[in-house]
Amino acid sequence: YAENVYHTGFGDCKGLTNYTRAMLSVLNIPSTYTIINTENENFHADFASANQANHVILQVPLAKDTLWIECTNPQLPLGYIHHSIAGHDALLVTPEGGVIHRLPTYPDSLNTQLNTVNIILANNGNAEIDVLQKNSLLQYESILDLSQAPLDKQKDYIRSNIGLIQAEITNIKYKEHRESLPSIDIHYGIKTNKYSNNTGKRMFLPLNIFRHNFKSPPKSEERMHDINIKYGHMDTDSINISLPDNFTIESMPKSYQINTPFGYFSSFISINGNNILITQRFYMKKGKYKANEYTQLVSFLENIEKQYNEQIILKLKE
Repeated sequence: YAENVYHTGFGDCKGLTNYTRAMLSVLNIPSTYTIINTENENFHADFASANQANHVILQVPLAKDTLWIECTNPQLPLGYIHHSIAGHDALLVTPEGGVIHRLPTYPDSLNTQLNTVNIILANNGNAEIDVLQKNSLLQYESILDLSQAPLDKQKDYIRSNIGLIQAEITNIKYKEHRESLPSIDIHYGIKTNKYSNNTGKRMFLPLNIFRHNFKSPPKSEERMHDINIKYGHMDTDSINISLPDNFTIESMPKSYQINTPFGYFSSFISINGNNILITQRFYMKKGKYKANEYTQLVSFLENIEKQYNEQIILKLKE
């Protein structure tokens, strides 16, 4: 009952949804109790079974749109359709009976992470790094809890996602944009004395320290099952490296592009005075693919892994 939720301040998805619906009804705002499954996208419309659902949300029909309210997670912006329900079948419990409706979903290209990075490299291979990371929609969800974690946990998480042996993480700041398409910014600094590997007169610089965890899947002699890529996303890294005056570029990777049915990847590298600008973009499409396409998928991801792990070689000026 809504009254019990009000007095106890507690309720599960069913109780909180019913409570929200009761409050809206007092304001003469119609809403519909909605049953959904957070794991399976589809309902079997010709088979009545309560076991097909495991969650309840609220539908609020508006004049020009429909608001879907997740009543159990106050961290999420009102009306944001999170990844566990986006694109899923839902059963609307209306006065006329149950109606199956599919929730909308967001384009893969809006599930973005953008790293804007400035690196000042010293003569001895030390570096000071400034990072602004913008995470939207699905990638916003994956990072949201981090802003509430203890500071040491935040630093450990950042360290685990950058390819540096030694790194001091400083000045972590968050800015959340609680909008219909929510996002969260993380701004932080890195100080390291292990940015490059130095050998004699040469420095070996990593091309992109922010994707060192990227691994291609294992090869398979014969794939038995179809491929299901459940979540699509877009990752973009814009990295500017300011070089020390007494070093020159000996070699660096060539620009690279690849486009496949699964998505695309591009890597562009340019020189502007004493600065190297690296822009890498990886777009992965959600979808289901045939088992015989697995080899092509592995090849695509292997090429991306190789590009992320490329190096730039600097040489001491004579």
